[in-house]
Amino acid sequence: DVNQSQGNVEIKAEADLRGVEIVERFEDAENKVFYALAALDKLKARNLVAQDATQLKATLQSKLELFNKEGRLTDANEVLALTDKFQNIKKEYSVYGSPELLVDPMSAAEIESLKTKIREKTASQTLFIDYQGEGVREPLGNCLSEKGFRVLETRDGNPKYTVKATLSEFQQKISIEGWVSYEFALKVTVSGATLSPFAVTGSKASPGRTKQACFDKVKEEIIAEVCSKLLKSINGI
Repeated sequence: DVNQSQGNVEIKAEADLRGVEIVERFEDAENKVFYALAALDKLKARNLVAQDATQLKATLQSKLELFNKEGRLTDANEVLALTDKFQNIKKEYSVYGSPELLVDPMSAAEIESLKTKIREKTASQTLFIDYQGEGVREPLGNCLSEKGFRVLETRDGNPKYTVKATLSEFQQKISIEGWVSYEFALKVTVSGATLSPFAVTGSKASPGRTKQACFDKVKEEIIAEVCSKLLKSINGI
């Protein structure tokens, strides 16, 4: 953090920079201000970022080879996540040098081809969500649909997986008058003809004026947590 104060004007800048060293310090005791002079070794920083890029490329290539060999969607999704992470590394590298020096691990065409393979694979993974109640089935279904899964309205479509969701609630003590606090836990059990049943759970607590208000605050986070765990478990099969 660098702070500069002049009269009533204060300028503050924040950044994480590699290769930065504090080379000189000075304290203005009269004005109660402490100064630090930082020096940036751009060559050192550039090399550190380049090392990260090389390691990321190796990890990406390994995951891509695993997907091509075993067809696990978890590996394919990790490849896409790593391509995004590589772009962030290039942005950091641009502070110290030309980002064009870091060659992308995959071309745009290769990334699109991988996405097509993911869509084709997930299209065969149909789900039926068995849930009695409101406020869970639709957002959970939307989350899974966004990831490429087909969520069936009834069991008639012979779903590959049946997802049974159960929502539990636990009231907690709270010392604020007129407020309540609840912890909600969403448990999802997955079964199918080709796998042994397994379960994932997401939970979160929140205060509010009513129980419904508490649930509304945390519903999206709980469903996102369950959806993420569910995808990793199913895709890893």
